[in-house]
This record gives sequence, C-alpha cells and structure tokens, in this order.
Amino acid sequence: MISKKFIKPLLLITLALVLFFVIIWTSYRIFFKKETLRIALVGPMTGELASVGKSFQQGIELYLKQINEKGGIDGKKIALDVYDDQNNPRKAKAKALEIVNDKRAVAVIGHHYSSCSISAGGIYQRHGIPAISPASTNVDVTLDNDWYFRSSFNDDIQGRFLASYARNVLGQNRVSIIHDKDTYGSFLASVFERTSRAMNVEVRRKWTFETGSQNLDQDLEKIVNELLYHKDEAGVIFLATHAAEGARLMKLIKDKTLSDPLRNPLMGPDAFSSEAFLRIFTEYPEEKKKPGFYTDELYVTTPLIFDTTSEKGLKFKETYEATYQEKSGWHAAFAYDTMMVIAEAIRSTGIQGGSDSLKSDRRKIRDWLANLSDMYDAVEGVTGYNYFDENGDSQKQVFIGVYQKQNLISALTQLQAIPNANEVPNFEQALETGLVVEFDNRYFYKINVVHTGIHINEITNLDLKDFTYDLDFYLWFRYQGDIKVENIEFVNAVDPIQLSKPDHTEEIGKLNYRLYNVKGRFRADFRPNLHIFGQHILGVSFRHHEDRSRLILVQDVLGMHLKSRISLEERMRQEGVLNAMYGWQISEVLFSQDIAEKSTLGNPKLFNLRDGKREYSQFNAVLRIVKDEITVRRTLPSTWGIYLLILSFLTTVLLAYFVKGSAPKPLPDLKPYAKIVWFFQIAFMYLLLLTSEVFILSQLSEKLTASYFGIIVNIFDIFWWLITAHYISIWMERFVWLPVEEKTQQPIPNIIRGLISLIIYLLAIMAIIAFVFGQALTGILATGGMISLIIGLALQMNLANIFSGIAINVERPFRIDDWVKIGSFKEGKVSDINWRTTKVSTRDGTILSIPNNQVSESYIENFSQPDRGYWKYFTIHVDPSHHPERVKKILLNAALATADISKRISPATRFLGLTAGMTGQSESWAANYLISVYVEDYGMKFAHNEMIWLNVWTHLKHAGIKHVMTRHDLQMSLIRKKAKTKDSGPLDLLRASYLFKPFNEETKRHLSKLVKKHRFANGDLVFRQGDMGNSMFIIAEGAVGLWVLAPSGDKEIEVGRMGTGEVFGEMALLTGEERTATVVAISDTRLFEITKEHIYPLIKAQPEISKLLSDVVSQRKMDTEAKKEQAESKKIDKETLAKQILDKMQKFFGFKGN
Repeated sequence: MISKKFIKPLLLITLALVLFFVIIWTSYRIFFKKETLRIALVGPMTGELASVGKSFQQGIELYLKQINEKGGIDGKKIALDVYDDQNNPRKAKAKALEIVNDKRAVAVIGHHYSSCSISAGGIYQRHGIPAISPASTNVDVTLDNDWYFRSSFNDDIQGRFLASYARNVLGQNRVSIIHDKDTYGSFLASVFERTSRAMNVEVRRKWTFETGSQNLDQDLEKIVNELLYHKDEAGVIFLATHAAEGARLMKLIKDKTLSDPLRNPLMGPDAFSSEAFLRIFTEYPEEKKKPGFYTDELYVTTPLIFDTTSEKGLKFKETYEATYQEKSGWHAAFAYDTMMVIAEAIRSTGIQGGSDSLKSDRRKIRDWLANLSDMYDAVEGVTGYNYFDENGDSQKQVFIGVYQKQNLISALTQLQAIPNANEVPNFEQALETGLVVEFDNRYFYKINVVHTGIHINEITNLDLKDFTYDLDFYLWFRYQGDIKVENIEFVNAVDPIQLSKPDHTEEIGKLNYRLYNVKGRFRADFRPNLHIFGQHILGVSFRHHEDRSRLILVQDVLGMHLKSRISLEERMRQEGVLNAMYGWQISEVLFSQDIAEKSTLGNPKLFNLRDGKREYSQFNAVLRIVKDEITVRRTLPSTWGIYLLILSFLTTVLLAYFVKGSAPKPLPDLKPYAKIVWFFQIAFMYLLLLTSEVFILSQLSEKLTASYFGIIVNIFDIFWWLITAHYISIWMERFVWLPVEEKTQQPIPNIIRGLISLIIYLLAIMAIIAFVFGQALTGILATGGMISLIIGLALQMNLANIFSGIAINVERPFRIDDWVKIGSFKEGKVSDINWRTTKVSTRDGTILSIPNNQVSESYIENFSQPDRGYWKYFTIHVDPSHHPERVKKILLNAALATADISKRISPATRFLGLTAGMTGQSESWAANYLISVYVEDYGMKFAHNEMIWLNVWTHLKHAGIKHVMTRHDLQMSLIRKKAKTKDSGPLDLLRASYLFKPFNEETKRHLSKLVKKHRFANGDLVFRQGDMGNSMFIIAEGAVGLWVLAPSGDKEIEVGRMGTGEVFGEMALLTGEERTATVVAISDTRLFEITKEHIYPLIKAQPEISKLLSDVVSQRKMDTEAKKEQAESKKIDKETLAKQILDKMQKFFGFKGN
C-alpha cells in the first residue's frame, strides 16, 4: 500500500505529465497537423442489398486503417465520407450532386448498380470528379465518360465469356435466357444471345420480367413453370438478373423440382457470386438442413475466387474476417483495391488537399488513372494487377466458379484470354486438340483446374541454424480428365522428392481423386516476400511440370475445411504439428497459388513467349512460426508511434533534469521524490524504446534488405539490455545505497557502488552476447572465473570484511545507537558500521573496533531490538513475618511509581518463597520477592536500578516493612512473635513531603488530624482534568497515574506517575484552579485529602508561607507543562510563573501580600 506522504507527489507528477502531454498534443494539432484528404463512397448502405454497401465500406476502411497507421500519405490522413444511394438511380444522382456541393472529396468510389453509376456519371464528368466503380459492369458506365473508371470486368466481356463457357466447356448447343428488363439484365442477355448465335448455339427460350412490377412473384412463378415444361429442350439456363431476383428464381426452380431434379446446367452473372446472394438463402429451412440446397452446381462468373488468389489476397481475406468477424466476398476485395489505386494516385501526384486546390487535385488524379494503362505500371492489389484500357475498364480475368455446400470454388475448367496467339507453341495443334478455343474472334486457353489439398501431420527435427526441418504431410488432388498430377517439383525440398503410387484413389464419374503421403526434409523461409524479421516460414511449395496455360493448382476449400469455425492455426496447435519443445509456435497458416516463372533456356519453340519466360502454377502451404514468448516489443500500432515517441522523449529528458534538483525556480524540484520518479523514468524510457523501435522499423521495413534490417534490430536489442542495466544501477542508488546511508549515517564507498554497477553491466553484456548474438558463454565464464580467483586471493581478508559488512547491513542484526554485546567483547552502544569494522562505544568511554568478519562469526546480544526496551529484574529480601500479598502490593506500587519505566508494559511482582536458587540472588534466610519492570533505554541501566531501589526503599519504609540483609541472628526471626506492621500515618507523610516544609511541627500535627482518608481501587478515577477543586491529596499507599490532553486535543497522554508520600492537586488547593490533569489509581491506593478549609487558617496566620508554597508549586507546574509539550525548545520563566501562582493564591484566599 502506498504511504500517504507519497500520494500527493505521485498525483502532482501524474498531473504534470498529463498536462505536458495535452500541451504537446494541442501544439501538434495546431501547428503540425496536415490537411485531411477525403474520399466519397456511394453505395447501397441501406435497403435490400445493404450488405454490399457494408462490404464496400469495410474493405475501404481496412485499407485506410493500414495507410493512416503509417502516417497517411506525405503526412496527410485519408478520411471516408459515406453516401447512401440505396441502389436507386434517382437517389444516386441526388447523392452525386450532394458530393459536388460538399466540395470535399478528391475522388469517388461507387456505385454498385450500373444504372446508378450511369445516372451519377454525367454529374461527375460535368464537375470534374474522378470516380471508380468496384462493381458496375455495364459498358455504358465508362463509355464516353473519361472521368469514370471501373476496377472489375464489364458486362460485354462477362456475357461473351458465359456464352463461350456454355459452348466450349459445358458442351451445350442450346441455351435459354431469363433476364430482367433493367440495364444490367437486358444488356447481359443481349450479349449472351449474340455470342451464342455466333457460335451456332440455338437460343431456345427467352423470358423477361420487370423488377418493379407489382406482380413480380406471379411473373417469376409463371416463367419457372414454363421453363420446367420445356426443360428437355431448354439446354443451359442463363439467369441474367440481380442477386435478389436470381435468388427468387433459384428457390422456385429447386422447390418445384424436388421429386424430379432439373439436370440442365444453370448459369448466373457476377451478381450471383456475392455474399449478399448467398445470405438470401440462409433463412430457408431446406438450406439450414442441407447447406447448398438451392445453389449447388450453379455456375457463376466472378472477378475473384479466393481458392485461386495469391498470398496478398489470402492475407486480405484473413485480416478482413478477423477484423469484422464475417466472411469476405469479392465486393470488399475490389473496394479495397479501388482505394489502393486512388491512394497510389494521391501519392504519385502529390496533391495538396486544400479547398483552393480541389479542382486541380481532382484533375491530377483523373489524369494519373487514365495513364495507368500498362500492366508493367499496374498497381498490384489483392485482386490482381490494376490498370485500365482506353475506356477506363480494368483488364481483370473472368473466373467461373461453381457453388458447392455454400462455397464458391473454382470450376474444374477455366478459360483464360490469350493476348497474343503467336506466343502459343504449336498453336494450330492446340486449337485442333481443344487446348485453345475460339469465340468472337478471340482465343482462350482451356485450363484444367486441379483442386489441391494438404494436411500436415508433423514437423520434426527443426534446425534453424541451417533453416531445415522434416515434414510429414498428406497431399491430394481432385480433377477431371487425364492429368498426370504426380509430375510435380517440390521447390523447397532439400533432396528431390518423387511422387510414386498414391496411397488412395477414387473415380466418381468424371471426377478423379489421388492421395499421397509425403515425407522429406525441406528448407525454411522459402517465400522471401512473406518473411518478417524474427519469424520464420515453414511448409512446402511445389509446382506442376505442365505450364499454367494448361493446368492451375487451386486450394481445395471443401476438402481442407478452410471455412471451419476453428482456425487453421488453432487446429494445428491442437494436433501438435509443431512440438512446443522447439520454443516456437505457429502464428499463421496460408494456402495459396501463384505463378512461378522459368526461363525458356533458348528453346526455339518458345521464342515467341514474352520476356522469354514460361509460367507455371505453384501451390504454397505456408506456416509462419514465432517465438513462444510473451513480449510487447514491436506490438504498438505505428499510428501512435510518432506521438508517443515525442511524448516519451521529452518526458524522459525533463524527468532526468528535474530529479537532479538543479532546476531554477519556479520549475519543480523532484529530488525529494526520487524513488517515485524512478518508476516514471523507467516507464517512459521503455516507452521511448518501444516507440522509437516501432517508428524506425516501420519507416525502414520496405527500404532495407533483411541483413541491414537485422542490424537495426540487433542495435535495439543491445539498447534494451543496456538501458535495463542502467536503470537497475539507478534503482540500487535510490532504493539501496541512499537508504542504507541514511540509516547508518555512513557513506558507502564508491568502490562498492562501482563494483555492483560493474557486475550489473557485465551481466548485461553477457546477456547481449548470449541472447542477441547467440554466442556460448562458456569460454568467457572460464576466463572470468580465473581472473576472479586471482583477485580474490590477493584481497582475501579485506574482501571478507567488506562482504561481512554488506551482510551486516543486509541482515541488520543491530543498528547505529543499539546497545549490544558481541561475543566476548564488552557491551556498548554501536557508534559506526563501516565496510571494514564495527565500532562500539563502551561504558568506559572508549571505542572498541571489531573487524566485520569477527562480528559476523560471533554471537550478538542486542539489547535494543526488537524495540528499544528490555526487562529488568530485582530480587528483594524481606522479613518473612510480613504477609506476602501485602509485600507484593507495596513492591508493585514502588515499581508503578517509578517515572522512567515503560507505560506500555506493566510491571509485575512475584513471591519466590524462602528458598535459595529461585533466582541468582534468592536466599533461604529471607522471604524472596521478584520485581519485573520493562525499561525503554538500556543505556540508562544503572540509573534505572537506582530509581527502582529508591522507590522500593521509600514504599517499604512508609509501609513499615524492613528490607533485611544477611545476619546470623536473622534465623531466629521465624520463631519470634510475628512483627506488627506499622503504616505511615498522615503526620509521617506530612513531615516527609517537601510541599509542607514551610510549615512548623505544630502546624503539621494540626493538619494531620484534619485530613480526609480515601480508598481507590485499581483503575478508579480520582478526578478529571478540567474539574473544579479546592483540595490536594497525599498518597499514603499505592500509586496513581497523571494524564493530560495532548496539544492536539484528540487524545490523553500519560505525563507521570506518583507513589507513596507524593502529593498532587496542590494547585486547586492553593489557587482554586481547575484540575490540570486527570488522576487515576493504577493500584489499590489510599489517599489523604487536605482541603482549603484545612489550610486557610494556617496561611492567614503566616502569610509568608504563601511565597514559599508558590516557589514549590511553580516547579511542579513547569515539570508537568514540559512533558505536555514534549519537551519543546521554548524556555519557561520560573520566577514569572511563581509570581503568577502567588497572585492567584492571595486572590483565592482573600488577602494581599506585602
């Protein structure tokens, strides 16, 4: 628990730091913050397809988060303004005008529906605002509008592609079309029909509907009924609709064909490949019972399928789903890439972002996008390479996906456009055998897709020195046709691995399945583009010997259960793929395909290939491993880095300055709070290291090679150890050395400070050698041990004393001013403990210096610990004729009346009998009694003895009890007649009291006859401070305690004790003052009381007595007040006090002095 005295400075320091941070932050915001660039997003944020708008927004914000965390573009952050057009062309036009009037956005991302993009496009063109649509596919969106671009394919390509796939891949000669009458559906249908007829494919049936019709459900049901009636002649059924209407048609078709399933292939456009399309079916009972009930075997076009994407695409998918806890579709990915292209345009053009430059900024972005027309200048994103043709259309490949169990996977055959037919080796033969197909005067590769899956069983013999390991895994392929899937090359295998006979095979219709168990040794870090310093890449990478124009390896999403609720990393950890004994754990798992390029090596058949390279499909299974440790390093978001770096640097410097105590006024002096400041210093120093490391490494990560990057990291590693050693040394100074010096009042030699600091830094250096550079410490330790041995032998005795001194200061068997007895040396008070000897002041007034090694080896009796008190015992010999209980009471009264004994622990008395040997001083010739008292200061031992014996003598004397000593005739006392105990009467006490010395004998006798007698039990109150009174008391027997209110007024303190023969209350008797103390009996007590009525006649007869009494009483008053004030240094004037008391006496008794 924090001490109260530290709470105020702790709060002040914290408040000062918070205020300092606010000032720095405000200054930065006012003077250094640059303009924020704004991008407008327009899409269906509400309505039936709000999920598409949400995907757009989340994809864009994911990219903005990454770029803004790195400080934005040239220090300018990018913000997103969101507008909702609800997929309504009229509202889209209104939102476009709103963007124009807002005068903020330098570019627009949107819209979703082509009709909305066309409606708003004229406004963007008229007002000079560049716009890119991630999803509008109608050709009219970008046609004749040089301010509009699209990042996906258009409907012309899509429609022709679907028609070609139906003819050349599915082998259908007849097609039927159902389409919406809107721009999207009617255009797709017309292109599909025109292309089909050009390939001599018969268009058997066509049905149309209007989305806005009030009878839409009846219209769709009628269409489906007619379709099913003509299904035998319908051929491929193409649904050219948006997602919502397409989902209605699919449900009607499936529900009406439960008993007689429809065997016609069903095809849909890119609208069917969205998450929004799939989400429509999730509420239907049949879909819940059997996932994929309504969509299985549906062919759709899509700009992106994640089973064929690269590591970039998979990384996006993983990050998106981890951030938003929902599946990622192609809409989010294309919005992400669209934002990336605009950001690259902003970076390349260096736009200002201010309102004055808005028009020119928009023009610069538009011109840059228009010039992005070559693949070699393209922006590589998660969906591929982004660049545009002369119409502003992106040159993206069209993929055919097929739904299986609610997963869109690559169809087993894909068509890929051939940019130059001359590049195809043996072109005529490829065309004749069907490897190349032609439609619409264009040629396409007919590519076999092989669904590839891996299950890793175990990673063993991990050796990160040569970056190799043993890998045991299952590998399977699922494909159509006659493909030699075993002809693969393992790229990162240490030794060549050949697949031989499969462990298992299956043939289901046209579908083939092959399973292999592969074991071998592989190289780590085989994917340089994924390598992160301090981490490693394990796994396997392989490619097929057939080039990519014939075969593509894609992820088997279904077979590997990649959409399981349990992550791949967690699944592998549960299965123990990588044993924890290696000290590494799997942090990320990626399965991806990419393109591997190999030189043609001058093969004349391949001369026409661009760049002389042949492309192959490569499959990668990547396992990223990290150290199995808890760390905060390099985990801070880089967006905070610069702010925290400035804050921590300035705070660290200022704390170091102010804690020295040399800061001029009115700047704060933190030296008195050095211990608290240490915690702030180390916190901000570590924060400085953390932030500087994050900031510098993030700035250099893309600019340095791995080797140079590693040097920077090693430098930071060294700093971590050295800074830690530095602050441990500071901690030793503030928390060990200075407190020891304060307690011992002795300076700690610099050699000790330096030695400990040297050891701390040596340990840090050894840690750097071992953990930063990975070197063994065996040789260094051996050399260090030999040197230490030589030094130790040379300084053996001094080192023994020094380390004994350290041990004494650590163990604290005694402290300065403690009374001790060390071994056989004389007892005395410790006056000094240095690093060689301990010095003791003896009672003789001499200094005894004892070597520390002898002190540490001797027994030590400390009379001042555990507290400053100790017990003293006195054996009293009393005439056996007195009753023991009576004697014990008298002796206890004597002890209680002794001023300097402890008030915390009460004294005690015991009757030891008449036998010798009970204590060292008990004898058989007397009754033996033991007094035990607890005294606070051992140095006053002899003074305490004297006070106790004086009180014992006084109390026994007044009680008429003799303290006997050894005599030969004492043995007869036991057979004598029992002696009669005679207590002191009032006259004896008056004679003995110094207060009544001014009175003559006759007056004392007179007073002794007038006194009142009282008895009080232990704890009884005699009177209380503040009571009025006119009498005094003489203690005849027993003891009382005197208590007064402390100056604070919140408690009473004991200021004294009195015993037999002593008087109290005299001020009330002589002056009539209120009682100045509370008096309580601390044993059974008899008191004699003298009142004003008793003493008034005597003082009146002898006025000179007043002066003598005032002197006596003033001395008593001074003693009491001094104890109340805890012996404050102010001087009390005795003469003035005596005169004041005399005046009060004369006034009280009603006469004047001379």
